[in-house]
Amino acid sequence: MSAAKPFRNDKAAGDWIKKTLRNMASPQVRRNDGHGLYLRLSLGGTATWTLKRAVNGKPQEMTLGHFPAVGVNDARAKAAEWRAAIGDNKDPARAEREARAAELAAQQAREEAERQLKLRTFNALAERFMREHVQRKLRASMHTAYGSTLGLLPATIPSRSKLGKPRQRRCYVAAWRNRPIKEITSDDVDVVLNAIYAAAETKYRKRHPDFPANKELPAGVGAGSNRTRGYLHKFFAWCIKERCIAVNPVMQTSPKAAERKLDRVLTDAELAEVWNAIDARGGRFKTVLKVMAYTGQRENEVAGMRWSELTLDGPEPLWSMPPSRTKKDRAHNVPLAPQVVDLLRAVPRLEDSDLMFTTTGNTSLSGWSKLKARIDAQIALARRAAGIEADMPPWRFHDFRRTARTAFARAGVPPEVARAIVNHKAKGMDAIYDRFEYLPQRRAALTNWANELDSIIAGTSRQNVVQLRAAGAV
Repeated sequence: MSAAKPFRNDKAAGDWIKKTLRNMASPQVRRNDGHGLYLRLSLGGTATWTLKRAVNGKPQEMTLGHFPAVGVNDARAKAAEWRAAIGDNKDPARAEREARAAELAAQQAREEAERQLKLRTFNALAERFMREHVQRKLRASMHTAYGSTLGLLPATIPSRSKLGKPRQRRCYVAAWRNRPIKEITSDDVDVVLNAIYAAAETKYRKRHPDFPANKELPAGVGAGSNRTRGYLHKFFAWCIKERCIAVNPVMQTSPKAAERKLDRVLTDAELAEVWNAIDARGGRFKTVLKVMAYTGQRENEVAGMRWSELTLDGPEPLWSMPPSRTKKDRAHNVPLAPQVVDLLRAVPRLEDSDLMFTTTGNTSLSGWSKLKARIDAQIALARRAAGIEADMPPWRFHDFRRTARTAFARAGVPPEVARAIVNHKAKGMDAIYDRFEYLPQRRAALTNWANELDSIIAGTSRQNVVQLRAAGAV
């Protein structure tokens, strides 16, 4: 064993390392610092403090650390502690390994807890919900609805025209994004729902400045808050299923807006009023609205019509929607009356676009709320000019569909034919066994309804029930 040559300080140890490396011939060189403490130097330049001692009667060389991270004085102090521990029949190297392992396990546990926390934040779970539920199980139109509600859509909404500027998308749940899902309460949900309703109220009062401040808003105003409540309810219910929370915070909230009753059927006189207003103020939506009235189909289905879905030539013109374009994800064929064919033939086609009703080629028409306001204003203007003071009772574009469906029933069109026209699913055993499409009967019923609607608009409605019934009979 070489004689001890203690280092004076860290500089002396560093100088020894440099000098030794220049003349090293063996893989390792040791310098005895005394009392079993050595500084071991490898050819690669790594300097390691070691302590030679007998532990439980067996000689061992225990690593204390590397120089210069562990300096001379620190190495000597640690060596003294270890020698004392060995004197008490302890294994300091083993104790240090166990302490390091415990600290590593604790660090890994902290990191895993942080990872799990991030996985269970509102934003992380919202993204999972979109991937695993919405995008896999729901129709495409619902992807946008849920994405908007959960704050997962881009912050800006591109302009639909080349000259327009993008708009900022308002995110009502932005404050929830990085919060653990368990921390979101019914009070938080109420704040969001109230904000949506307040925004709708402000917008409505701006458009109707004469509306009394103390009067309750009309049914349907602010209904977007109710839709949001429904989407959030579904999301939190999914979180319960995934065992991320135990209670759905939406359950302790209530709808903020009064829902409009979905039983409105336009009278013949009202149909004529609306039709004349569409002619006067319908603009680029004119054809869309008239096709809705003639066919009884949903507004998003008509507005999103593709040229590739249409067969306008031949004796049996047809509009064929794929499952991805319908509410119930069922392919739907709509026989087209001659009036509808004439309307569609007159639509100019935008180059390189399959969309029929578009100004950009990429998206269907927008601005339905402003359109409705224009048409309502035109109806009111026409009523005043005719000496009618009363406003038309509240109505919506979807009433075209209900009005057509009611007309079929009034005319005696068999229920299975009427259901097929509006793509409603049959119930009970009929849903299992009745696979007939009733296309001839549907074509006859729709053609006669189009003729009847023309008569209504012209003021010569005869409600030709007998003709409709005969056309729709199986």
